[in-house]
Amino acid sequence: MSVTPNDFLKSAADMNTAGCDEMAQRNVISRLYYAAYHRSCEFIKPAYCQSSMHRSYIDQLNKGGHLERQISGSLKRMHARRIIADYRLNEDLKNDAVTLQSLAANELFTKLLN
Repeated sequence: MSVTPNDFLKSAADMNTAGCDEMAQRNVISRLYYAAYHRSCEFIKPAYCQSSMHRSYIDQLNKGGHLERQISGSLKRMHARRIIADYRLNEDLKNDAVTLQSLAANELFTKLLN
């Protein structure tokens, strides 16, 4: 079964319940990043979306037009939060990390509707 960026977004929303524990918060942050990343890849330069090329893709977007630079900035911040959530296990999550990640993902989805 294939999945879509919307499936990642929905999965994150389903996990993000009031009072969810730190593991769930880390998973939500990660799923939201991947929702935004894959959504962006659907609309902007899909040839650059390959495994382990996230930073290269973000840098490439930053060289584009106004929309591409906006998306690059959002993905860069979201990627930084995902790195903390997925790899820096001894680092505490900031209190607003899930909220910021959710706002950024939803904003990106809205920008890429057109």
